[in-house]
Amino acid sequence: PLGIKPAAQLPIRVGGQAGQTIEGTIRIAERVFQALKPLGPGVQLPALAAVVHLRQALHADPVAAAELATKVVEIAPIAGRSVAQLIVTAWGQGPGVLRIDEETGRGVAVSADASGRYTKLDPNMGARLALAEAYRNVAVTGAKPVAITNCLNYGSPENPDVMWQFRESVHGLADAAVELSIPVSGGNVSFYNQTGEEPILPTPVVGVLGVIDDVHTRIRAGFRHTGDAVLVLGETTCELGGSVWEDVLHDGHLGGMPPMPNLAAEKALATVMAAAAQEGLLSSAHDLSEGGLAQGLVESCLYGDHGVSLTLEGEPTVELFSESPARAVVSLPAASYGRFVELCHDNDVPVNRVGEVVATDKIEIQGLCTVDLDEVREVWAATIPAAMEH
Repeated sequence: PLGIKPAAQLPIRVGGQAGQTIEGTIRIAERVFQALKPLGPGVQLPALAAVVHLRQALHADPVAAAELATKVVEIAPIAGRSVAQLIVTAWGQGPGVLRIDEETGRGVAVSADASGRYTKLDPNMGARLALAEAYRNVAVTGAKPVAITNCLNYGSPENPDVMWQFRESVHGLADAAVELSIPVSGGNVSFYNQTGEEPILPTPVVGVLGVIDDVHTRIRAGFRHTGDAVLVLGETTCELGGSVWEDVLHDGHLGGMPPMPNLAAEKALATVMAAAAQEGLLSSAHDLSEGGLAQGLVESCLYGDHGVSLTLEGEPTVELFSESPARAVVSLPAASYGRFVELCHDNDVPVNRVGEVVATDKIEIQGLCTVDLDEVREVWAATIPAAMEH
């Protein structure tokens, strides 16, 4: 009834070019038809989209080549030691974590984030969301966010529309910093970023630095222990405006409203993560932002070389691809489960168990689809190298 033939190739947008097909054709007979069978004839199209577009979204992953970037960047030595000697967690496997004091283990966690798509839709909210994401990225390590820096990138300020975007972004960033009680230590502005008369998307890049008393207590980003419960923290609502899902599925469409920032919820989540790190409750934690739960699960699986079995209770597209802020996906052993849930309830952080870590090298979405991690890893790692070939 959907008009899809079993061996059909799926035309998608890859690397900005429409009409290409995914390398290694997605065979509907093997994936989608199998997924439709247990769901029955009344399956909704959004559920079908959730199956098909997980792999598409990986092609558009804006952080897929973080590991590559980490390998090629050179930084001056600090206090006579190379950065390699100070790195505890390299950027590309979650926020960067550096050990500053070798005797006490005291260190810092750093993250820089932005979304030009959000800021184009609403400059004030886009700046708030950039800060919220960087704040959350640092917080999920167990570090306490203490300072902000920024690099605000826009087109020509002689263009009234651009100047309005800039003004609104500054107001949004300032107001969010006050609400999060975190100071802005400095920053810079870059104007005239455009081709001809076409400006870039307004892009406030926000960096956050956090302090962690002992880097040995940091929470890592990848699934590592078979049998651990997988929980989603925070509230998931239908927020797909400006999302990776919208960009990929609708061929670059940019419309609607970005997700609504909830800075009080961000602070509550940070409080939970800091306490969980101190008590050693969690095996892993990963923020949820661009790409939603689907992206967070993929990276958690790849970083830890474990699979995951997932059961979705809500609408699959929303559950997998919504980019609602103030959320994280964590894994933890049974011994920590009760205490951690109590900690979440004490701080009014919603918590929902969605699955468990498995030994197989697969992402299994019960009743919907199964994706091989080797296939996912190939797509995820090839994004920027493939772009460099053009």
